[in-house]
Amino acid sequence: MSNKNESNVNDLENQVIILLEKYKKLKNENQKLKQDLLECQQELTEANVKIVELNANYNRLKLAKAYG
Repeated sequence: MSNKNESNVNDLENQVIILLEKYKKLKNENQKLKQDLLECQQELTEANVKIVELNANYNRLKLAKAYG
């Protein structure tokens, strides 16, 4: 193999290695972001439940005050 071809092959191998490293990094970051998103969705659901409870309590207090 000529030096130029050998150099091209080495360059290509290096680029593939770099791409694989970037892929692994992005895959890990994506996994972490998915986990963060899931946690945020759970917090949002809990907050919405709390809002519903607080609104119900508020409405009961308003009703009690109106008849009290």
